[in-house]
Amino acid sequence: MVEIIREGRIAELRKSQKFYRCAHCGDIIERKSQYYSVVIAGGGLEALKYPSRVHAACLEPYLDSIRDKRVAIDNELRAGRVRVEQKQSPGVE
Repeated sequence: MVEIIREGRIAELRKSQKFYRCAHCGDIIERKSQYYSVVIAGGGLEALKYPSRVHAACLEPYLDSIRDKRVAIDNELRAGRVRVEQKQSPGVE
């Protein structure tokens, strides 16, 4: 089993049992071809149940796009253009 851990994601190389759609390029992942199942590290059961699936060739660009989105959001937060509001749980004063 091949696993790659990067950008808070765990990518596991698998063999497709049915047709899937690539989360990066949108093309079909054919049956019996290899693809990466990508889950969020520490994402709990939902992340394991609904992984992103990408072609082996699309893995690096997919992880790069995740990093680029994260950097863009961090830059917006630092610049003060985006405000994050904290919501309190009901009953907490």
